[in-house]
Amino acid sequence: MQLKALGRFSPEQIAAYATLIDEFYRTLAKRTGTSAEELWARFPLDVGQGTDAEGFAQALASAPSKGWKHVKTPLGALQVWHRTTNAKAVFWTDLKGKLEEDAPELAGYSHSFDRVAADHIQKNHGNEKTEKLRGYR
Repeated sequence: MQLKALGRFSPEQIAAYATLIDEFYRTLAKRTGTSAEELWARFPLDVGQGTDAEGFAQALASAPSKGWKHVKTPLGALQVWHRTTNAKAVFWTDLKGKLEEDAPELAGYSHSFDRVAADHIQKNHGNEKTEKLRGYR
């Protein structure tokens, strides 16, 4: 009913999502030795009612995922890059400067940078000679 109330999904999509969620709860019930109904009562799924980007940004900033840290600017990504934070990832919700000018359609979305990306970049793209061979300066 929650998906239908959002008005963004076709009946076919709603049925597919319902099947997926039903199977999830049934599988988890088997693994935990309880019933799907009991799990649903204890851990109900709430797809949310907000559909505007501002609402999503506020919810994310006010309740970040475990290990994530909300920062005010993309410069917070340097904390992850230099490992000066315990956070696994940082995210920001307000675009500023050139990115805001070049990509106004991204306004209202959150943007993130995590340790996995930092490690990949440092390991695979940190050699100046290799990068020149790839055509990068």
